[in-house]
Amino acid sequence: MRDEATYFQVRSFINEHTCPLEEIHRHHRQASAIIIGEVVAPRLQQQDGRLMRPKDIITDMKTMYGIQIMYSKAHQDLDYALSLTYGTYEKSFQLLPSFSYMLEQQNPGMIADLQCDENGKFLYFFMSLGASVRGF
Repeated sequence: MRDEATYFQVRSFINEHTCPLEEIHRHHRQASAIIIGEVVAPRLQQQDGRLMRPKDIITDMKTMYGIQIMYSKAHQDLDYALSLTYGTYEKSFQLLPSFSYMLEQQNPGMIADLQCDENGKFLYFFMSLGASVRGF
C-alpha cells in the first residue's frame, strides 16, 4: 500500500493569494462556515456585552489570520456559531411550551400563549405580565 502513495516536498511558500476574483466562488476549497464558526463561537459575546456581527467576524479574521472573507460567508459563520452555542431554532421552539408553563408558575397572573398552525408549526408566542393584563 505504501508504494502506491504519492509524496511531495514543499520547497517554497509564497504567502500571497493570487487567484483572480472572477475565479473565487462558493465551491472553492476555503475555510468553511463550520471551521470559522467553531473559531468564533467562544467569542460570540463581545467585551462590551453586545453580540458579534458579521462585520466583527470579517475584522477578526483579517486581524488574527490575515484572511479576507466576504460578508455572506461571515453571516454563515455567525449562524453556525450561534447554533453551536445556543442550539437550533427547532430545539428552541420545542422548549417554548415548558418555558411558557414555568413563566406562568413563577409569575401569578401572567398570561402566556403559544399558537401553532394545523401542522404544529410555530405561529406566534404571546406573553403579558399580570400588571399589563389588569391595567395600571
